[in-house]
Amino acid sequence: MNKKIEAALNILRCPRTGTRLHIEVDELVSEAGERYPIVDGKPILVRRIQPLHITPPDAAVVSQNIATYSLPPEMATRPGFKIHIGSGNVPCDDPSVISIDILPNTNVDMVAEAEALPFASDAITYAESGAVFEHLYDPLAAVREVRRVLRPGGRFYIDTAFLQGYHGFPCHYFNMTPQAVETFLVDDFKLVKSVVPASGSPAIAVENLLRKFIEALPRTDRERLLTMQTADLLGELSDESRRAPLVAAMSEHMRRSMAASAYVVAEKPSHYASRPAESEAFAELKRNYYAARVGLMQRFYELEHYRGRVLEMDATITGVAPSQSLDTLLQESLVDDTLSPLAWEKATQSLARATAEVSIVRDDWIRKFLTMEIQPDKVTVLTYVDPEQEAAREAEVLRLKDEKRAAWARAHQLEVALQATYASSSWRITAPLRKLMSLLRGRSAAEANVQR
Repeated sequence: MNKKIEAALNILRCPRTGTRLHIEVDELVSEAGERYPIVDGKPILVRRIQPLHITPPDAAVVSQNIATYSLPPEMATRPGFKIHIGSGNVPCDDPSVISIDILPNTNVDMVAEAEALPFASDAITYAESGAVFEHLYDPLAAVREVRRVLRPGGRFYIDTAFLQGYHGFPCHYFNMTPQAVETFLVDDFKLVKSVVPASGSPAIAVENLLRKFIEALPRTDRERLLTMQTADLLGELSDESRRAPLVAAMSEHMRRSMAASAYVVAEKPSHYASRPAESEAFAELKRNYYAARVGLMQRFYELEHYRGRVLEMDATITGVAPSQSLDTLLQESLVDDTLSPLAWEKATQSLARATAEVSIVRDDWIRKFLTMEIQPDKVTVLTYVDPEQEAAREAEVLRLKDEKRAAWARAHQLEVALQATYASSSWRITAPLRKLMSLLRGRSAAEANVQR
């Protein structure tokens, strides 16, 4: 076990019972008898251990948006342990900082859930989390845990999403308004600072959503919108008759990813009063099902994206198509008895089979895309071009020219994402999917050898 965890052993607690932990060979064992494996020096301190908690993630899905993590200057000199929640694979050499993530990344010190932090109460000097709380199943439970483990005078720093589109791995549940951040996260703690960081400015929000919106459109619309004056673009987007065709051309996944709102209609089962008591296992089945629905929609989007890009370059190319529409597949995978765990498992398996089939079709279009010469979208130069805008546009052209090379890495990421979507499901549910992806990799390798 790594030295940081050994040094912090006296403040570690069982996430299930809250009792003390001690080391027994390659496990941490609680006073109540709960056992937690130590994998590659990292204790797996989660309530229900799943494959994603003990399996090193592929590099394509690892988060490492900064080179290294360091404490804020005002926290660096304070005594006691600090925790970096949702650290991804960001390294930290500070012996007082414990890096925590739900995935066993190389630079993680322990695998744990933010909703059940494995520390004693009043034990932590500082807690930091960036771009994590929107991905938590229960962010309010997580902040209660942060507040519990902080010692008197301890501080937390939480940066979470507000106006951002869907960007889930493994899931994306909640965005918070600045008012919600203060009301639910700060609550009765002393408010030290509440600001919008440069990385989360309104300009960033608008640019990200607008870029994502335009890139989701067919080529003719992309090129047309990119050459518009701002007033003309706003006019088109504010006119229902003009914006409706743009939205209709998007995939279901992209519409959901950027939606201003979403509504659902649900019906209470007739035998709801006789439902069994909720269990964590049953709650997990339901979470896995809805994650699988999102996964299927994302696979369909990827299929449509690459098929669209190929046909934009050569409309004569033909390829395979999924046997059924997305709407049909989603309809056939509805849960028929929502109070039955078996029905949820069956529906999730149906989504897994559909996703595997769509992925085969998607991969066929990706292979076609990778063999074609990429033609960047045409951007007409305006009468006046600001130097900064011109530099940005030149950088974008270079990015597009490099797109073909980057697509190879993207293809690998897409395959990994398929597996990651179901990483939190049981081995029985995901085993057929993993076997299928293994066969696909073998087939791709064989095809590459033939081509050589």
